[in-house]
Amino acid sequence: MYSFPDRGGDMLVLRPELTAAVARMLICERFALPARLFSFGPVFRYERPQKCRQRQFHQINYEHFGAGYTADAELMALAYDILGALGLRSSVCLEINSLGGQDSILKYRNGLLKYFEKHEHALSEDSRRRLQTNPLRILDSKDRGDAAILCGSQDAVIAGGRYDKLVASMGGGDVPAVGFAGGVERLASLVAYNHNTRFSVAFLPLGEEAVKYAIRFAHELRGRGIRVLCDGAVKKLKTSLKNADRSGADLALILGDEEIAKGEVLCRHMATGLQETVSMGKLGNYVSGMESSAQGSNRAALSSAGE
Repeated sequence: MYSFPDRGGDMLVLRPELTAAVARMLICERFALPARLFSFGPVFRYERPQKCRQRQFHQINYEHFGAGYTADAELMALAYDILGALGLRSSVCLEINSLGGQDSILKYRNGLLKYFEKHEHALSEDSRRRLQTNPLRILDSKDRGDAAILCGSQDAVIAGGRYDKLVASMGGGDVPAVGFAGGVERLASLVAYNHNTRFSVAFLPLGEEAVKYAIRFAHELRGRGIRVLCDGAVKKLKTSLKNADRSGADLALILGDEEIAKGEVLCRHMATGLQETVSMGKLGNYVSGMESSAQGSNRAALSSAGE
């Protein structure tokens, strides 16, 4: 943490996260319970800067104080909706775990400490320091040297949990609480990465009649959340394919007079050059299936985009 004396000699600490400050406000302002609170702002952590991990960053927090365990499900659904609004829902997965009570947490901490002590020589400088203070924080390390030791540890986009003892530990009453937080810069980087690697198709209509069909199909595919480039200005297929390749399209949908007469669309996979025909009535489901497969392949890449 950033801690230093001010001009009067009093020690100041820059907030490393928002939950403790929100809990203090809940106590001091005597909020009516249950209370659902949202907070946002800059936070500060004195650790080695890395990609998507700065010493100053912005955090969003959602907290629910004074409610039972139904609030856990409510906040999970809220997090899911937020990721959906950002276009990340299909690229992340929800993991649920529990360390139980304080006794279980202590046992887990001690077991983790013994494991890290065996590999202390291979830990980064930051992780060796955390080993003596809070070994649980080593699990958050993005250092490549630590990655081998932490094999299997997941890169969280949004994280949270229960802290039923927090308010009482700060001088308040016995108030159950649950919440989650996410780093804005990390979320923004994943949105940008997801946009750049998102599955897309290019419609290549050959002729004026084909343009009409292409516009209608493009509208349908966009309604399914698929990125579509409709190239209706170019008449030559070779030029259209070059434009599709330049745009980064994964799939080129070729539609000419012959395809219209047969009620088909010629689908060209840009990476391999393989082509297959799909009936117009099945085109939407075909492209959606291709997108789902591509999203599944990109999920592992997304988890490492912030490293």
